[in-house]
Amino acid sequence: MKSMPSLLIKIGVFAAVMAVILVGVLRTIEKPIRGDVTGYTALFTDANGLRVGNDVREFGVSVGKVTGISLKGTDAKVTFDLQTKHRVAKDARFAIRYQNLTGQRYIDIQQSTLTPAQKADLRAPGSTIDTGHTVPSFDVTTVFNGLEPVLRQLSPAELNKFTGSLYAVIEGNGSGIGQVLDAVEQLSRYAVDRQQVISVLVRNLSRVSDQIGGGSGNTMALINQLTKLFLELKDKVPLLAQFADEIPPILFPLEHMLKVLGLTGDPNPDIDRLIAQAFPKPEETIASLNRIPGFLQFVAAVTPEAGKFTCSKGTTAPPAALTVLLGNQRITLCRA
Repeated sequence: MKSMPSLLIKIGVFAAVMAVILVGVLRTIEKPIRGDVTGYTALFTDANGLRVGNDVREFGVSVGKVTGISLKGTDAKVTFDLQTKHRVAKDARFAIRYQNLTGQRYIDIQQSTLTPAQKADLRAPGSTIDTGHTVPSFDVTTVFNGLEPVLRQLSPAELNKFTGSLYAVIEGNGSGIGQVLDAVEQLSRYAVDRQQVISVLVRNLSRVSDQIGGGSGNTMALINQLTKLFLELKDKVPLLAQFADEIPPILFPLEHMLKVLGLTGDPNPDIDRLIAQAFPKPEETIASLNRIPGFLQFVAAVTPEAGKFTCSKGTTAPPAALTVLLGNQRITLCRA
C-alpha cells in the first residue's frame, strides 16, 4: 500500500500541471497584446455589452484590449491599450461593434491609410476621444421587437440567414443589403399583413440607427430601400382592392356569354378531344380551308359596292358594360 505522503505529492504535481495548462489556455483565449502598449480613453453615449478584455481592432486585426469601463456623467468612460507602434489619426472614429450574435463586442478603429498630413497630426498617447468621434453600442434585440410571431415560423437556417444578414448590414458590410432584402421578402411570406412586417422592421432599424448615431451608412441604405418597398405596397394595395370590387360586374356577363357560346366547362380540357370535336374529319377540313381564298375572291367580285350605312331613326349610346367588354372600341347602335 502506497504511503500517504507519496499520494499527496502526486496529487500536488497533478494539480500544478493542470493549473499551468489552465493558465496557458486562458492566456491563449485572452490573446494578450504583444510588445509595448499605450493607454487611451474614449467616451461613449452607450457601452452596452462591452467588457474588460474585449478586443480593440482595426481592419479586423486585434491591436489592443479594453482595460476598464466606468461611468462619467451621462457617458461611459472606456479605457483601452493600443500597441505603441500603432498610431491613430485625430479624425479616426471608434465604434463598438458586435463580434457575434451571442453578444460579444469589440472596439473598431475606423480610419483609412494615414496620409502625410494625418501622420503629422496624430492623436497624442493617453488622450481622450470625445463622443463626437465614437459610435455607441446598441441592443440587437431592438431589431426584432414585434416580429416574434413571424420569426417563430422560420426554420433555424432561415433565421440564421436573416439575423446574420441584418447583423452584417448594421455592422457596415454593404454586400449584405441584397441578402437582407431577400431575407425580408422570405420573412414576409409567413405574415398575413406584409405591410405590417415591413413597417415594424423599418421602425426597429430606425431606432437602431438613432442609437448608433447614424454611424452605419448601410443601415440607412437598408431603411431607405425598405421604406420604398413599404410605400410601394401602400400605394398599390388600394388599387388592388378597387380592382377586386369593380371587376366582378364585368366578368360575370362575360362568363355568361362564354357559357352561351359553349366555351366554358371543364377548366382543364383534353386538347386532343377538343380538336377531334371541332374537326372530326381533318382531311376535309384542310381541303375546305384551301378553297377559302378563291371563295372570298368570288364573293368580292359579285358583291356590289356598299353604300354609306345610316340609322334611319338615329343612333343611341351603347351601355357602359358593353363598352368595357368591347375594349372601348367605337361602335354604332341604331334606334329600333
